[in-house]
Amino acid sequence: MPHCYVCDEVFASSFLSTLEHHEPQIRQLAETYRQEYQLPPISDNVARVCRTCIRILISDNRNSSDSEYIQWKVPRPRNSVLCCVCGRGPVGVVQLNDTARVQIYVDTDIYIGPLARVCWTHMDGEFLQPEEYNNLKIVHRPVHLVGAEVGLFLQNLREQALKKEVIEEKHLTNDDFVTVTSLSKSHFLELFTYCDPVPDGDRHRTVKKKDLLTFLRKMRQGLSDEFLRILFGYSTRQAVSLAVSMMRRSLMLRFVPTRVRRDYSDGVHSASCHFVCKRTVQSESHKEESNCNY
Repeated sequence: MPHCYVCDEVFASSFLSTLEHHEPQIRQLAETYRQEYQLPPISDNVARVCRTCIRILISDNRNSSDSEYIQWKVPRPRNSVLCCVCGRGPVGVVQLNDTARVQIYVDTDIYIGPLARVCWTHMDGEFLQPEEYNNLKIVHRPVHLVGAEVGLFLQNLREQALKKEVIEEKHLTNDDFVTVTSLSKSHFLELFTYCDPVPDGDRHRTVKKKDLLTFLRKMRQGLSDEFLRILFGYSTRQAVSLAVSMMRRSLMLRFVPTRVRRDYSDGVHSASCHFVCKRTVQSESHKEESNCNY
């Protein structure tokens, strides 16, 4: 099956047209987009383009000279029901919230439109996981923003700028991690791979790296929920309590039984992992005792 020269998707021959039949400006723009998508050279000399990409090329070529359009870095165009990162969907795909879109723009200078959707597995709470930034296929395209979208985007940008400085995993060095959690950064990231979504009624709650930081800080120093709320930027004290509870349940699902069994069978006794296991089990036992006493 032939591939589209621009998007590299597979299509039936009837859905493709030969690029050389189009105007020189369209051919040049197709070449530019292909290079920005970092696609390899084609195996034959005939470049074919799908109908969707042809419409995009013609529209972008026309709009590039319009003063009302801004040339911006944006993800490659996809069907609106598919994930803008990996192209999967529509099952397991959610709309990317405005806060996440602004954070992506602040971190990467990439503008993502208000209708963009993303797999929930790419998210870390309300934000896109920073490691997913590199998976976005980016192209420079003319973008037209209507007044309402400009106002909303600028308002979110202002709120982001006015936020109080809080501890975030992506800003911590290895020494910072040891100070905050008693774990190295690599051990922290390894521990987070064990943090599975927690069953909660008829759905599953996803735990975030911020929740793991909060949990470890509380286990290590016994800080109050109110202090942790300020430190990690939670909205309420109850949100901290819920995050700690969900993280405890998440670690009890797989990390504690798996890691304890593996460490003892292999004769490995990692002090940091032993600490996490011990404090998680202790906190779970304390919670059960509290429930019984109640």
